[in-house]
Amino acid sequence: MWLQLSIDNVPCTCVYHLAFSTSGANYQSQMNDPRPGDPNLLKTSMLVAAVRRHVAPRLSHERFLSTEVDLKSKLRSLLRDTAQPVAVVTSTSSSGSAFHGATLSSFTSVAFDPYPIISFALRTPSRMADSLTRESPNMVVNLLSADQASVAVTFSRPDLHPQPFNDASLGYALNKEGNPVLKGVLGALNCQLLSVLPLHDLEYLQGTKETVGEVHKDMGVVSRLFLARVMKVEQESDQHPLIYHRRAYTSVGK
Repeated sequence: MWLQLSIDNVPCTCVYHLAFSTSGANYQSQMNDPRPGDPNLLKTSMLVAAVRRHVAPRLSHERFLSTEVDLKSKLRSLLRDTAQPVAVVTSTSSSGSAFHGATLSSFTSVAFDPYPIISFALRTPSRMADSLTRESPNMVVNLLSADQASVAVTFSRPDLHPQPFNDASLGYALNKEGNPVLKGVLGALNCQLLSVLPLHDLEYLQGTKETVGEVHKDMGVVSRLFLARVMKVEQESDQHPLIYHRRAYTSVGK
């Protein structure tokens, strides 16, 4: 495309050409020489250099974003083919007047020795994340059984189920710490929060800076990683587990 700009109020014309590949992941950039006969060759050359300095970083960022999108797409595709356990984390407010819950698709056990430690991620901001970080460090991780797909949906859609514990079909009991333990689950883990890591700031995670950066709107959805110590296995059964595979809830042997 032609760019008609000016330096010191002297009009200069140059050409900038972009050629994207069909995937959009790669590009080539070329700044052509000034038009033959341009009386402002020196100033136009200065303009060419200036445009290169300002445009090249932007193109590099766009290429980075395109690569990230491709990476995330491939990662999601791979993880969809990998069965994931489904759990619901529950807690209560510090006053004991309100219960909170959220479906987890990222629950995993990360260590047994010297202490049993589990991890999961929660999108922020959310009532569940705020409850764990601001009100009570105690929680229950309920591992759902094969026939509890509806429970997983209920706790994954706060827009449709803002008060899931008011649902008459949901059975639960309170443990010693006052946290809800869902009935009919495969097992329930009484846990205590150890640490919360913000996942939007790589420099902080890498230890190159001491304070966490702010969350910006262009980051999209951000999450925090929660590490918790398992203090007690509340209950366990011989049922089959509920798993998430290829965008659907299912179980083993199906």
